[in-house]
Amino acid sequence: MNDLEDISPSLRKELAEIESQFNVTGEKLKQISERFEEELREGLENEGSNIVGQ
Repeated sequence: MNDLEDISPSLRKELAEIESQFNVTGEKLKQISERFEEELREGLENEGSNIVGQ
């Protein structure tokens, strides 16, 4: 049984809007990955960084 079958069109539209906020494009994912890698490097090279590598 799918409970979403019985929701109103306006609620369905709102749910679609919320869902779209969680979509991540390939380009954005690449940016996130690159920044994460930078943070990891900084953590390995410097004390007091956001991500501690040691």
